[in-house]
Amino acid sequence: FTVGTDYVISFDFNSRNCCGDSPIGYLYFNDGFAGDTRISFGGDGATPPVGDGADWHVATGRFTAPAEEIVIKIATAPAAGGDSTMLIDNVAFSVVPEPNSCLLMLFGLFGFISAARRRK
Repeated sequence: FTVGTDYVISFDFNSRNCCGDSPIGYLYFNDGFAGDTRISFGGDGATPPVGDGADWHVATGRFTAPAEEIVIKIATAPAAGGDSTMLIDNVAFSVVPEPNSCLLMLFGLFGFISAARRRK
């Protein structure tokens, strides 16, 4: 990671359909050290299971990289004291484009359209 750069983490999650409880998910960056960030996911707290061909739940969170190396921990807690098994898949990181980069791309697009119109 580049220190001070904004990133988005995204991942799919689901819970096990068991035991009359659903987990609450938490995503921790740097496990309580400087720059600690916690993202709670699962909507209103509990994550109901998804299955029978339905898509998984999707979580996204934005963070600023506090260091080049970041410890990421995904943890769960039971909503009602029972089973709190959570499944995670498709973890991905992407850089949030800087506003100046977006403007440059937009100006480039307008220049391309203008050049295409002049050629006609």
